[in-house]
Amino acid sequence: MHRTLYCFLLLLAACAPGPVESGAAEHGAIAAGITSGVDTVSAAQVRTFLVDVQGHWAAAYDPGNPPGCEPGGLSSTGAAPVPAAPCTVYLLERRKTRWGVVSRGLAGKLIVPDSTPASLGHSEHLTYLGQ
Repeated sequence: MHRTLYCFLLLLAACAPGPVESGAAEHGAIAAGITSGVDTVSAAQVRTFLVDVQGHWAAAYDPGNPPGCEPGGLSSTGAAPVPAAPCTVYLLERRKTRWGVVSRGLAGKLIVPDSTPASLGHSEHLTYLGQ
């Protein structure tokens, strides 16, 4: 009986998800996902981006594209309001240990999957990706 329970617990531990990245490591993985998925974005440029990470979703904003834009928001139907002059946003999804670009475009005109958190991209959640 104890042997069966022990084997079950080992099997359960083996199926548990791995550790979630945090801080600089997570931001580095998001930056790598953008630069590897989008040829026109350099590593130096991506360090200036602002990002909001929620679970396995991230929204990264290029505060210089277009010039004078305001970062924040994703879609016109989300809880995060879209500014009057939206920035280009890169929507990323975590795929195991890597982040991949799912969609990109101007906030408010972006294709956003239904499973994306409604508050993703709220301007109060944004931090610099280069930190």
